[in-house]
Amino acid sequence: MVSNSRYASLYGIPNGLIGAIGYTVILGLLLVGKIWPESLNPVRYLLFGSSLVGILYSIYLTSISIFVLKAECPFCILSAIMMTAIFVISIIELKNIT
Repeated sequence: MVSNSRYASLYGIPNGLIGAIGYTVILGLLLVGKIWPESLNPVRYLLFGSSLVGILYSIYLTSISIFVLKAECPFCILSAIMMTAIFVISIIELKNIT
């Protein structure tokens, strides 16, 4: 039901694709931080920003799923858990900036 609802896409872009792009951006930022350590501090801010957008969108979609659609999406829940973990880690990493 969730994947067939009007909330399954944003401006015609499926939420699954939006999530895949978001996770790819986060992976890319992590790789940039490993390849060019001198860019680590700016990358940490970008990771925080990306994960903040991701967690806010996850909260929005989870709220729609629970309160409007009254349905559960296991993949959505897993994605929200993963994005929460990434967000928490990004906050910890921001505290490590010297």
